Amino acid sequence: MPIEKVFGEISQQYIPSEYPNILDIGCGSGVALKIFYEKGYSPIGITINPKEVEICKAKGYDVRLMDQSFLEFEDNKFNIIWARHVLEHSIMPYFTLLELKRVLSDDGFIYVEVPAPDTVFNHQNNPFHFSTLTKSLWIALMNQAGFNIIRQFDIPIVNDEIPDGDIYWSFILKKK
Repeated sequence: MPIEKVFGEISQQYIPSEYPNILDIGCGSGVALKIFYEKGYSPIGITINPKEVEICKAKGYDVRLMDQSFLEFEDNKFNIIWARHVLEHSIMPYFTLLELKRVLSDDGFIYVEVPAPDTVFNHQNNPFHFSTLTKSLWIALMNQAGFNIIRQFDIPIVNDEIPDGDIYWSFILKKK
């Protein structure tokens, strides 16, 4: 599902005047940052890739070289944390979730999107996917880390190029 559609639904409920501060984890070259800026939010991106920091800074985005498991932000800083296609890259997802909870404001939420294992793409065999868990394991881990799951939905990807399909799981989390 395109970022615009997912965030379009979210931004109707969580408006910039009430939820201005977004942390975009694994921001890449700034695709989501661009959308957040255009909608009136104040996003900060993080990545572990120095080249991506340069690319984003050249576009005028506030991006920092930082690991998602060791955030250099104060507690309760962000109203929204955008964690799309990043938690599977953590070697310690429980610890990472605790760190995200630490920097999330009490009234904020986290959007998480992770790949399902055992699809045509075999995400569990990707050498950069250290935590390709089942849906029930993700749910248990999120609960253990102190989150309520406000919404969960599956994002199936089936088209002419991927006839057997792929699937991603999305979660909207709030602090317990």
